[in-house]
Amino acid sequence: MNNKLALSLIVACAVLSGCASDTNNGKPDSTTAAAEPTVAATAEPTAEVTPAPTTAPTEVPEAEPTAAEKLALDYIITYVNNSDVAAKKKFVAEHLHPGVQALFKEDQLTETEPELKVLKPKVIESTEYKDDNGTKVDAVLLQGEKRSNMNNEVIVLIADHKIFRAMEAVERAEFDNVRSKFKAPVPAVTVPPLTVLDELVNFMIVDVWNEGFADFHYYSQNGKNSVGEKMDIQATMERLAVAMAHKKESDSYIAGLSAEYDDVKKVWAPLSKETDRLYAQLLAGPPKPKDPNTKFDTEAFRQYRDDFQEKIDTMLLENK
Repeated sequence: MNNKLALSLIVACAVLSGCASDTNNGKPDSTTAAAEPTVAATAEPTAEVTPAPTTAPTEVPEAEPTAAEKLALDYIITYVNNSDVAAKKKFVAEHLHPGVQALFKEDQLTETEPELKVLKPKVIESTEYKDDNGTKVDAVLLQGEKRSNMNNEVIVLIADHKIFRAMEAVERAEFDNVRSKFKAPVPAVTVPPLTVLDELVNFMIVDVWNEGFADFHYYSQNGKNSVGEKMDIQATMERLAVAMAHKKESDSYIAGLSAEYDDVKKVWAPLSKETDRLYAQLLAGPPKPKDPNTKFDTEAFRQYRDDFQEKIDTMLLENK
């Protein structure tokens, strides 16, 4: 192989999204030809009509994966996802092109970060093309899930039956050039539910509590905001109005999640209800400093918020 072809292998292979569609199986239409009986003008019985036999559809078997496709998928499973360093080392020695093996020192063969691991990796398509040097290259397109994109894509390049590069969409120009060689449509970016829920935890802590309810909590006690500065009631209420609009969208999002997230719905429900209650209280009139008649009690909100955070953190650990 031309030495110019031995490009550096991208170690941080993206966690791929498993939402790709299988190749459609062609099935012939099966029709049943049946003549409609004609009502006779006389009382004589009509001749019995026998319907034409039905032809059972025949399924087109899936094509056997090519050697290049098997190797590309094995790279994701055995190298990217594997915690066994010895297995990684063996894969490098046996399946990476000699021109890039030197880049993989033994002390670098560690477990891949969770956010970079592939979930449900799947081969979508493979093709052969010539690079700029005229060398034939096998390119395999895979899709899978990662926290940032359920439809993330990775392309593995193979020459002389050895992997010499893997790339993902962040390498915009090069990736797009190779991606254009495939017929499969580019999938839309879809954020996995756990990522959305993790961001929602941060939203409830920062936008709703730190920059909203917390200011009024401390204002009701000493007349200052949460950092001990003069309270700007109007600005804080304006920030909360924006946050509550987003919170309403989050209510709809969580309600639309599958049964897999029923436990999330259970811990979100009281937090959502208490958030609405506190906001309604503030709309009716902000608390007055050191006034026992306008107590702004946030204890329940903080407990429900912590319960929600604990639930999502647990799910993230379980899905590493």
